[in-house]
Amino acid sequence: SKAKSAPRVIPDKEGSSDGKQQQEFLSGLPPTEGARRRLGLAPNPESSRTQRGDATKLTYRKLASKLPTGKTLDYGAGQGIGADEFRTQGQDTETFEPFPNVHREWLSSEEPTFTETESIPSNTYDNVTSLSVLNVLPKNLRHEAEKEIGRVLKPGGQAHITVRNVAAVSSAKNKREGDEPNAFFVKQGKESETFQIGFSSADLQTELERVLGQGFTVT
Repeated sequence: SKAKSAPRVIPDKEGSSDGKQQQEFLSGLPPTEGARRRLGLAPNPESSRTQRGDATKLTYRKLASKLPTGKTLDYGAGQGIGADEFRTQGQDTETFEPFPNVHREWLSSEEPTFTETESIPSNTYDNVTSLSVLNVLPKNLRHEAEKEIGRVLKPGGQAHITVRNVAAVSSAKNKREGDEPNAFFVKQGKESETFQIGFSSADLQTELERVLGQGFTVT
């Protein structure tokens, strides 16, 4: 049953519906890597490219104003740019990023706190943020990541989650349909392709409620 201190999971409606914002975050999952490592975040080097410079800083700066005071985990931290912005805004922030030095160097002033999700202690964080990470994960890995986000939240904590919307994902060229609604494999170069799925705010909320179950409030 839901306790008064149930963690609150917030699918960010602004982030989910703003196509321009979400197009700043580009990442994907080659389907052949799905079973390579058991991680809450996809075992894919592309995950470290979910953050892009000034746009990332602005997004995290806006989100920082919504976060209660406390300990924050950025789940799928990309290059660490957003986590540094949180720290600039006074948030006590740690990071989870399994591929911090792929394609580009890790740009944060601090090394990733965690590179394996199993190492993150349970019931630890007042805030968990995950920005444009879930939309690059096929269903099984995505659900695992959602459960991990719930696991590491303190009772009464908050998780803020954004994803790309359906219009942004479906507008990609050189794509083929995936095995979920609004999911595609988008061709990247000659030999690789990445997974992307678009969500409406309502669809994301419904999925989080189903995966997390009782004990969480999804708003």
